[in-house]
Amino acid sequence: MAETVPEGSLLDLIPAMIYWKDAQLVTVGANRVLLEDHGVLDPGELQGDGLFHGLTRAFDARALETGLPVLEGEISLSQRTLSLNIVPRRNGLGEVTGIVGTCFDITESRRYREQLTRRRDFLTGLVEALPVGFFAKDPSSDFSYRIWNRKMEEIFGHSADGAVDSRDWQLFGAESAERIAAHDREVLDSPETGRIPRIYRLKCPAGQRTVSVVRVPLYDDLLETTLVAGVVDDITRENQLEDQLRQAQKMEAVGRLAGGVAHDFNNLLQVIMGAAEMGSLASGESREYFDQVLLAGEKAMSLTRQLLSFSRTEGFTRKPFEVDTRVGEFTAMVHRIVEASISLEFLPGAGGAVVNGDPFQLEQVLMNLIVNARDALEGVEGGRIAVSTSVSEAVCSAGSEPVSCAEISVSDNGPGVPEDVQNRIFEPFFTTKAQGRGTGLGLASSYAIVVKHGGTIVLESSPGEGSAFRVFLPLWAGEAGENENRSPSRKGISADSGLTILLAEDEEMVREIVKAMLESAGHRVMETSNGRQALEVFRANHDRIDLAVFDAMMPEMNGRDAYDAILRTAPDLPCIFCTGYSGESILGHFQGRARVRVLQKPCSASELLAAAGDLTGKKRS
Repeated sequence: MAETVPEGSLLDLIPAMIYWKDAQLVTVGANRVLLEDHGVLDPGELQGDGLFHGLTRAFDARALETGLPVLEGEISLSQRTLSLNIVPRRNGLGEVTGIVGTCFDITESRRYREQLTRRRDFLTGLVEALPVGFFAKDPSSDFSYRIWNRKMEEIFGHSADGAVDSRDWQLFGAESAERIAAHDREVLDSPETGRIPRIYRLKCPAGQRTVSVVRVPLYDDLLETTLVAGVVDDITRENQLEDQLRQAQKMEAVGRLAGGVAHDFNNLLQVIMGAAEMGSLASGESREYFDQVLLAGEKAMSLTRQLLSFSRTEGFTRKPFEVDTRVGEFTAMVHRIVEASISLEFLPGAGGAVVNGDPFQLEQVLMNLIVNARDALEGVEGGRIAVSTSVSEAVCSAGSEPVSCAEISVSDNGPGVPEDVQNRIFEPFFTTKAQGRGTGLGLASSYAIVVKHGGTIVLESSPGEGSAFRVFLPLWAGEAGENENRSPSRKGISADSGLTILLAEDEEMVREIVKAMLESAGHRVMETSNGRQALEVFRANHDRIDLAVFDAMMPEMNGRDAYDAILRTAPDLPCIFCTGYSGESILGHFQGRARVRVLQKPCSASELLAAAGDLTGKKRS
C-alpha cells in the first residue's frame, strides 16, 4: 500500500522530488514536491510507469541489484532534464529492501552549461583565429604562459605545447625576459600602462623578431587569479622597411649636401687648375711648381667625382656588358694593387649574364671594395680576397619585389667589421682606417653608383670571420655590346683663326680664368654674368658671335634656357656648356643637335679650345 507523507513532513520542505520504492520497484511513497510535479495527490497513482514515464526504472534496478548508490544519472523528458541520485534502502540486518530516489530539475543549469561550453569553444576558436598573437600569463607561477595561440607559434616558432607553462627566460633569454617581466608587473599595478605599445627585439627559433605588445589584466574565474593577457603584433618587416627608408633619406640628404659642396669645389678647382695650366706654359723655375699644382688638382678632381657619384649627380653612360668577362678582366688588371702576400682570385659563376650600366663606374666600385679588403688584411697571415659572380634573386629597393640580378661579391678572410659600425659603413667621410689612409668616400660613392644602376649593395660580416660585400645589379634582357665612344678632338686652334665667343659665367673668378684661356688662343670674348645678360648681348651682336660658352647653372636665367632662346634666332650657333654637375640632362635636352658639347668642370684649356675647334671647324691644319 502506498505511503503518504505526513502533512508538514521534513521531506516536503526539501526543494527536490523524492520517491521511494520496495524490493519489487513498486513506488510506495513520494514527497509533496514530486506529487505536485506529476499532478496527483496519492503516491498510489504513480504505480507502473507513471513515475517519470518509467525512465527512472533502469537506475532504480541498478541500485537495487548492486546495493550501491547511483549518482548523477540523467533522464531527458520532452522539455526537461533531470538529475537522479539513487541509494538502496536497508533493514536492520543490512538487507536491501528497496531504494530512495532524489530528482533535481537541471534543465536550466544544463542549458547554461551548454551555453558556456559553446561560448568557451567560440572564444577558443576566436583566439586561435586572431591575425595577431595572443597570450596570457599567470603571475602566481612566475608569469608562466597559460595561453599561446596559433599566431604566436607563427611569429616566434615556439609551439603551444612547448610554450604553455614556460617562462620568458626559457623562450627568449634572460636579458629580454627581465625587460618583459618589468612591463608585466607594471600592468598589474597600473592597468592603463598596458595600453602603451612596448617594442621588443627577441631572438627565437623563427629568427630575430621585432614585435609590439599591449597588455591588460584579465581575471580568470576558473583559476581564481588575475592573469596578464596581451596582443602581439609582428612588426619585423615594417621595422626593416623603416630602417631602409631612414637610411635612404639620410643618404639622400647627405648626398645633396655632398653634391653642393662638390659643385662649389669644382668652380674653385677650375680657377686653380686653369691658372696653373696658364702658368705652366711659361718657362723658368716656377714651371715645375705649376705642374705640382696641376697634379694636386687632378687628385682633387678625383675626390669631387667621388662626391658627385655619391650625390647621384655624376652622369654615366649605359651600355650592356657581360658580367663575368668585365669583372674577370678588371680583377686580373688590379693584381698590382694587392700585396704579394695576399691571394686574389676570381670565381666566375654568372654564365652569360648581362648588365646594362656604366662599366667604368662599376669598376670603380670593384676597385673600392678590393682596396678595402686589402687594407682589412693588413698583418693577416694567409690573407685571401675572392671576387665571385653569380645570378640570384634580390630586393633592390625598399618595398619592391625580388628581381633576377647579377651578383658580384668581394670577400676576405680578415677580422671582419665590428657590429657597432656596420650600420654606418656606407656613410660619407666615415672610415675605420687610420688617419691619412682613407677619405671615407670609397664605400659611400660605391653605394651611390650601385643604387643609381637600380641595384643594391649589402655587407655581411661577423667578427673574426671576415667580410663580404655583395653587389646586386638587375639583369639586362638583351645582348652585350660595346657602344662607340666619340671623344672630342684634342687639336689646338691657331691664333689667326680667332672666334668671337659669348661667355656667360656667374662666378667672377671662373669667368676670368675661362676668358684668359680663350683669349690665349686669339679669341675675342664677350663676357656676361648670367643667361639674361648673355641673351641681351647676343641680340645686339648676333651677326658677330661664332660660339657660346655657358655655365649650366646661373642666377636669373640658366645656360640651357638662354641657349634655347638663342636657337630661335640662330639655330646653327654652337654652344659649349661647362658644369660642375653631370651634363647628362643637358645632352638629353639638346638630343639630336651635333653642335652642343658639355665639359665637366674643372676643364683644362686644351679641352676647352679643342671643343671650340670641333664645334666651329676651325682647327690647326
